[in-house]
Amino acid sequence: MRLFIAVFPPKEYLEYFRNVARLFNKQKRNLKFVPTDQLHITLKFLGNSVSENSYNIIRESLVENSHSFKPVNIELSDISFGFPKERFPKILLSKVKSTESLVGLSDEIHNLTQALKLKDTIRRKNRYANNFHVTLARLKDNAQKSTAKNIKSMTENINLQKPEPIEIDEFYIVESIINQKGVSYKKLDRFTLYR
Repeated sequence: MRLFIAVFPPKEYLEYFRNVARLFNKQKRNLKFVPTDQLHITLKFLGNSVSENSYNIIRESLVENSHSFKPVNIELSDISFGFPKERFPKILLSKVKSTESLVGLSDEIHNLTQALKLKDTIRRKNRYANNFHVTLARLKDNAQKSTAKNIKSMTENINLQKPEPIEIDEFYIVESIINQKGVSYKKLDRFTLYR
C-alpha cells in the first residue's frame, strides 16, 4: 500500500480552495484539479509499498502513543505553482505555515515510525519534509511549457481573503490509490488529538 499520514482541512478552508480553483477556470484544460473531499496536508509519507504487516505495526504504535499527540494549528499562506527553487513546477498548491504544533506532530510521528525500523517504510525525511501544503491541482502531461509560466504568474496576483487559522484535532493514516483516472485517497484510520 502507498501510505501517508495527513490532516484534512475544515469546510471553511474547502470553500476558499473552491474560490481559488475558480480563478483558474481558463486553465482547466491544462490542470487536473484535486476533488475537494480529497484535499489534505501530508504530515509524513510512510512509503510506496508498505505491507499489511507494517501498516498494522504503525497503526498499533500510533494508538499506543496517541495520548501524547496534541491538536495542531493550521494557517494558510500563499497560493504557489510549485515548490521554492523548483525548475519545472507541476503542482498548484496552497502553502501552509509551519506552525510549531504542526512541525511538532510531524516530527513526533516521523520519530515514532523511524524507531520501528520497518524495511518497507521511508525512514529519512525527504527534501520537502515539513514544507506543508495542500495540492490543489496538477499540470497535465500534455500542457505546454508556456502554460506553466502563465499559471505561475497568475498565482502572484491572487487577492482572495484567506480563512482564519484553525485548530485541527484529528489526523488519519491514508492510502493513496493510483488508477487510470489518477490518484484517489482513502482514509484508513482516524486518530484524535487531545489537549
